[in-house]
Amino acid sequence: GYTGVITTTFPIQNIQSQL
Repeated sequence: GYTGVITTTFPIQNIQSQL
């Protein structure tokens, strides 16, 4: 997920952007 967008493809990336 980029820019806080939840993505089921890359949940780890999403968590990092949520931080």
